[in-house]
Amino acid sequence: QILYMAAMGLTRSKGGKPLYLAIRERGHSSTASFNILARKLARIAWGVFKSGRDFDPAMLKVGQACFQQA
Repeated sequence: QILYMAAMGLTRSKGGKPLYLAIRERGHSSTASFNILARKLARIAWGVFKSGRDFDPAMLKVGQACFQQA
């Protein structure tokens, strides 16, 4: 539930909105899109924890959509 809410918040950031829209363009509903983003956040958090490295925004790629600095 916490990851789902974090995914909803991610869609309001300039880095997360294009990611959310890319998932929606693939035909997923909004609920499914939030679940996809929540799973992605969990995988990124686990990877950062296990590797001990700092977070890299380039990890937010989904398909062809990626984090774009504006």
